[in-house]
Amino acid sequence: MKKTVFYMRFFLLALCVALFAAIQARGSDAKEEQSDGRGLTPAPTEWRELFADDKGYHDEYDKIQAKEETFSGTLTYEEEKNPSTLMRWMPFKLDGVGVYVGSQDLKEYVGKKVEIVGKKNSFALEGQVVTEIWPLKIRVAAAQEEQPKAVEHKEIPAKAVNGLLFEIKLLNTRPLLPGDALEVEYRMTNMQDIENIRLIDIGIVPWGHSFISAKIMDSDGKPFPLPETKHALAVPPSPTCTLQPGCFYGRKQQIPLPQSLKPGKYTLTLHYNNGFDLKDKGFNCWTGKAESNTIVFEVTGADVKPVNGIQMFVRMKKETYTENEPVMVEARLYNAGDKEQEVYVPDDFLLNYYSQGTVTDEGGKVIEWRIREAERVSAEKYEKLLPGAVFVKEYDLRSVCTLPPGKYTFRLETSIPWVAQNDMPGPCISNEVHFEVVKAEKTENP
Repeated sequence: MKKTVFYMRFFLLALCVALFAAIQARGSDAKEEQSDGRGLTPAPTEWRELFADDKGYHDEYDKIQAKEETFSGTLTYEEEKNPSTLMRWMPFKLDGVGVYVGSQDLKEYVGKKVEIVGKKNSFALEGQVVTEIWPLKIRVAAAQEEQPKAVEHKEIPAKAVNGLLFEIKLLNTRPLLPGDALEVEYRMTNMQDIENIRLIDIGIVPWGHSFISAKIMDSDGKPFPLPETKHALAVPPSPTCTLQPGCFYGRKQQIPLPQSLKPGKYTLTLHYNNGFDLKDKGFNCWTGKAESNTIVFEVTGADVKPVNGIQMFVRMKKETYTENEPVMVEARLYNAGDKEQEVYVPDDFLLNYYSQGTVTDEGGKVIEWRIREAERVSAEKYEKLLPGAVFVKEYDLRSVCTLPPGKYTFRLETSIPWVAQNDMPGPCISNEVHFEVVKAEKTENP
């Protein structure tokens, strides 16, 4: 009996010691996870208050007229390598927009997807428009659910139908952007030994109508219909051409991209459908339904965020320039919203004091951007953009910066007051493009 009591007491004592040790270890681990040498660090999805006891900051924050909102993006940090004439530098940036931090240290968030609650503050400084995010709190964004892998797009060759081979080729040589049009060439080849085959062609019309129609689909097989147009034939049209064996008929045409087409990869297929043989008129027209080969195309600009429904894109006229020729860039304002916008577009709307271009060489050096003298343009210079419409202007980068031979990247940021009410929602940041300047070849005198 005494032995039984002894073992029971020993077992209870050992259990208490083990529980105490476990509690101590858990408390120690928690302290190690929370401590980083300056106090408690918030968990990845917890908010960290900024400027909590700084009354002066909150007084200035309350004066900002912009509404308080949540900004999301990737936080970056960069020391000022090339000081500019603008005596204000924000080393912390959220997707390219400066974040005012004062004495706050946010380096633990650099390179991470974060959310910041604050206001966007736009103001004039030394003849330029500066836009910053003034934060109240920050946190690491919640982990995103892994997206299912998209179906791989594949080119599919065409097959002859009733002796007719229907093929298409994409003619666009520059990256496609929202608001663009596909430039295609289609050919119909007589693969038979029959002579004098007649074809009827009135061009590409929306999917579902007679003759040639276009079908655009995304990786999930979702179709994107082209804008509706009425197409009705009171009487059958006359034949367009006559094909001999082995000969083809070709035509070039533009297909506007649907507004709902977001940046990504898509497929294009054309269909030719003719039910008129016109034998009663003495013709031998090809009849049937032929499907072209399927081609893959991509719409770029996924990193461009709309501001008040407007997106800004830039695109080089070509990839390589000589040191003696203009370096032409195309600037585009695209209405990605669902209502008409009246946007402010002075003649130099991307080369005036509202805008700041960033040209960087392959070594990471920022090329000086010479901003034109501030000139306010008449308020009558506005352009009405319907949903899906685009405004395009071309500029020579050499007019604002010096470009010796080398490789460069270019991005544009502007705080133009887009709409007629003169609000300033900016900044609007474009996509990034690449180009190269090479030495001009010397021509020998004869």
